[in-house]
Amino acid sequence: MEKIFFSSEGIARIIGKNGLMKKKIEKNLDIKIKKNEDDSLMIDSKDKVEEFLLRYFLDAITLGFPFNIAMSLIKSDKIFKQIDIKNFSKNPSRIDVIKSRVIGKEGKAKKTISYLTATDIMIKENFIGIIGEAENVHSAEEAFLKIIRGAPHAHVYKFLESEQKRRKEIEAELEEFRRKIKK
Repeated sequence: MEKIFFSSEGIARIIGKNGLMKKKIEKNLDIKIKKNEDDSLMIDSKDKVEEFLLRYFLDAITLGFPFNIAMSLIKSDKIFKQIDIKNFSKNPSRIDVIKSRVIGKEGKAKKTISYLTATDIMIKENFIGIIGEAENVHSAEEAFLKIIRGAPHAHVYKFLESEQKRRKEIEAELEEFRRKIKK
């Protein structure tokens, strides 16, 4: 049994309206969740590996990821990375500038990074959440860090396009290698 602390808003997201999200989580993961008075949840799981992954799943849910995307953290090889924007500045106006740059005009930066890295991205308050395959999550994280540090968006997109091209070349080489092995 593990005790995990969340904000009251995070707990509300996990419990859901009329407890529906909690029931859905318990049913799909074969666990029991109990809310404590101190803004914590007690998680009872038979599978310790799943209990470990559950923390990332719950963090993704509290950040606003849809259930099925958060569930991919447990049911597939996807990983979750969270970036706290406040780690890069204590100045509230600078944090607002960083958030604006990370999101981009009409959400363009977030959407472009998500598209070029084949990741799911959620930005809430001072946090950026990324879900996807490990290498793609790493590329998205690098892109956001470049933007946070002030790199022009165009340079970041060019970096991601070259990463995307490199991944495709590696995949093609692997596929060719697999074909040769089968012969």
